[in-house]
Order: sequence, then C-alpha cells, then structure tokens
Amino acid sequence: MTVNTLSAEISGLSDLRGARVGTISGSAAETLLKRAGFDVAGFPALGEAVSALQARAVKGVVYDSPMLRYYISQHPGENLDLVGPLFDLQDYGFAMRLGSPIRKEVNAALLKLQVAGEMDSLEKTWFESAGE
Repeated sequence: MTVNTLSAEISGLSDLRGARVGTISGSAAETLLKRAGFDVAGFPALGEAVSALQARAVKGVVYDSPMLRYYISQHPGENLDLVGPLFDLQDYGFAMRLGSPIRKEVNAALLKLQVAGEMDSLEKTWFESAGE
C-alpha cells in the first residue's frame, strides 16, 4: 500500500528496498520482510501503519491483501493505492477444535458460495473501491 503520490515510483516490493517499510507487528508480513533484510517498522494496528505512511515515516505498508483492500475501501478519501503484484500467497482458514462437528458443514457452505459465484459478489461488495 502506498499514498497515491508515491504509486508511480513503487511498482513492487523490490522498489521498497533501502526504505523503511511498515507492517503489523507479529504478522507473517513482518517475518517475511525481516528475513529479506528490509528496514521494518512494526505497528500494533493497520490504522497506525497507514498513519505512518501518510506522515512519510514509512515508504509503504506490506500486509495481507484482503486487509489492505478492505481498509482502502473503508477509507476512500485517504489517497491510498495498492501497488505491485501479490508476492507471498497464503491461504486463510477457520480454526476449529479437532473433530469439530461443524467442519463439514462450514466447508460445504463455503464451496456452495464459491460455486454459486457468491464469493465474487462478496469480494466486489467489500473490496470494490480498493483500486486493484
């Protein structure tokens, strides 16, 4: 995520090398950035990372795409952009107790939503203004 005025100079993660990069403390993104040798600023919440971005304390914010997209959709006046391709694809899941009686029901409901095209509809509803 960048402020719109920086979008032209940042097209991917490699463009952030040598600059301070914000993310959420304790996240997979923080681990990935540190392992790759980035100068990382960790924040307890996405809003704080965005505030640092807007104050130019960090050059970009790296975090989970759905979270960034949702944040942008909920803050359309903040002049934010998503830039570059996804670079570390990960799946999301629901934690359930081992042997949970609702696991099959949840899986079936998610599959039904996917097959019916409802997942695409939900994505448009929640992320449409995220400017991909």
